[in-house]
Amino acid sequence: MHGEEEADLAREQYSDLLRKHGAHAITTKLIRVGNRKQYAVEAEFAEEPLGLPSSLKVKKGRTEVEVPLRVRKGPMPTLE
Repeated sequence: MHGEEEADLAREQYSDLLRKHGAHAITTKLIRVGNRKQYAVEAEFAEEPLGLPSSLKVKKGRTEVEVPLRVRKGPMPTLE
Protein backbone atom coordinates (compact mmCIF):
# COMPACT_ATOMS: atom_id res chain seq x y z
CA MET A 1 0.00 0.00 0.00
CA HIS A 2 1.21 3.50 -0.74
CA GLY A 3 0.72 6.37 1.62
CA GLU A 4 -0.02 10.03 1.82
CA GLU A 5 3.46 10.97 0.58
CA GLU A 6 2.91 9.22 -2.78
CA ALA A 7 -0.57 10.72 -3.11
CA ASP A 8 0.84 14.22 -2.47
CA LEU A 9 3.52 13.58 -5.09
CA ALA A 10 0.87 12.50 -7.63
CA ARG A 11 -1.22 15.60 -6.83
CA GLU A 12 1.81 17.84 -7.42
CA GLN A 13 2.84 16.11 -10.66
CA TYR A 14 -0.64 15.88 -12.20
CA SER A 15 -2.33 19.09 -10.99
CA ASP A 16 -1.61 20.96 -14.26
CA LEU A 17 -3.13 18.12 -16.31
CA LEU A 18 -6.20 17.96 -14.06
CA ARG A 19 -6.68 21.74 -14.23
CA LYS A 20 -6.44 21.62 -18.05
CA HIS A 21 -9.34 19.16 -17.94
CA GLY A 22 -11.32 21.63 -15.80
CA ALA A 23 -10.61 20.61 -12.19
CA HIS A 24 -11.34 23.43 -9.76
CA ALA A 25 -10.32 21.54 -6.59
CA ILE A 26 -7.58 18.92 -6.18
CA THR A 27 -6.82 17.23 -2.86
CA THR A 28 -5.53 14.00 -1.37
CA LYS A 29 -7.90 11.88 0.64
CA LEU A 30 -7.83 8.66 2.65
CA ILE A 31 -10.25 6.22 0.99
CA ARG A 32 -11.38 2.67 1.61
CA VAL A 33 -10.87 0.05 -1.11
CA GLY A 34 -12.49 -3.17 0.01
CA ASN A 35 -11.27 -3.63 3.57
CA ARG A 36 -8.04 -1.61 3.01
CA LYS A 37 -7.42 2.08 3.44
CA GLN A 38 -5.20 4.01 1.03
CA TYR A 39 -4.65 7.56 -0.14
CA ALA A 40 -6.02 8.84 -3.44
CA VAL A 41 -6.00 12.07 -5.41
CA GLU A 42 -9.49 13.56 -5.57
CA ALA A 43 -10.36 16.14 -8.22
CA GLU A 44 -13.62 18.07 -8.48
CA PHE A 45 -15.03 19.22 -11.82
CA ALA A 46 -18.06 21.30 -12.80
CA GLU A 47 -18.65 18.96 -15.76
CA GLU A 48 -17.70 15.29 -16.15
CA PRO A 49 -14.18 15.19 -17.67
CA LEU A 50 -13.28 12.87 -20.53
CA GLY A 51 -10.06 10.96 -21.03
CA LEU A 52 -8.70 10.87 -17.49
CA PRO A 53 -7.05 7.70 -16.14
CA SER A 54 -8.38 5.90 -13.07
CA SER A 55 -4.94 6.09 -11.44
CA LEU A 56 -1.88 8.33 -11.57
CA LYS A 57 1.61 6.81 -11.89
CA VAL A 58 4.44 8.28 -9.85
CA LYS A 59 8.00 7.17 -9.16
CA LYS A 60 9.44 7.12 -5.70
CA GLY A 61 13.05 6.05 -5.95
CA ARG A 62 13.10 3.05 -8.27
CA THR A 63 9.54 2.05 -7.49
CA GLU A 64 6.58 3.14 -9.61
CA VAL A 65 3.25 3.25 -7.81
CA GLU A 66 -0.26 3.92 -9.02
CA VAL A 67 -2.28 6.33 -6.92
CA PRO A 68 -6.05 6.09 -7.44
CA LEU A 69 -7.74 9.14 -8.99
CA ARG A 70 -11.25 9.88 -7.72
CA VAL A 71 -13.33 12.27 -9.82
CA ARG A 72 -16.22 14.21 -8.29
CA LYS A 73 -18.70 16.47 -9.96
CA GLY A 74 -19.45 19.66 -8.06
CA PRO A 75 -20.31 23.28 -8.70
CA MET A 76 -17.59 25.79 -9.40
CA PRO A 77 -17.05 27.98 -6.32
CA THR A 78 -18.26 31.56 -6.59
CA LEU A 79 -17.28 34.73 -4.80
CA GLU A 80 -20.01 36.29 -2.76
